[in-house]
Amino acid sequence: MNKYFFDANYLIKLLDKKHVNHAEIRENFMEKLAEPHEFYMTELVRYEVIRGIKWNNPEEENLYETALKNYFHFVEIKKPIIDLAIKLHQLHTFQHQDKLPSEKCALCQQMISTNKLNIDKRRFDMFHFATAKIYGYEMVSGDKGVNVTLEKLYQDLNVSRFK
Repeated sequence: MNKYFFDANYLIKLLDKKHVNHAEIRENFMEKLAEPHEFYMTELVRYEVIRGIKWNNPEEENLYETALKNYFHFVEIKKPIIDLAIKLHQLHTFQHQDKLPSEKCALCQQMISTNKLNIDKRRFDMFHFATAKIYGYEMVSGDKGVNVTLEKLYQDLNVSRFK
């Protein structure tokens, strides 16, 4: 059985029928549904998905909440996940502190290209990635560049102490 951990980028694209990548993401999701599976997320992912709904749209919020509850098991962000996310962030900062903007990784490029308010959201990706790794789930993301960067960081760490 495949165990998948979904990040908010993927779920937002899946749930938003107007998103430019909706059809591609939906097809990918339907493929995952067709095989034996378990789907996971955290309350932090739920927060990221639901916070984007406009204040005066309770019907859409209810639709999203129902979809998330029907398809996903919720897992906790425990100390080993936090510890791994901290080390990923520290290593990422260390590896990129002296690089020019053009030399930076996909995660840095997104931080540079988005406004200041989005920087903390990008750091949530480290929590999502760490959650998938600690629980042993396959990470499903709507942002492949960031996942490649985090996988490389993960390989650079001595992660045995986090398991």
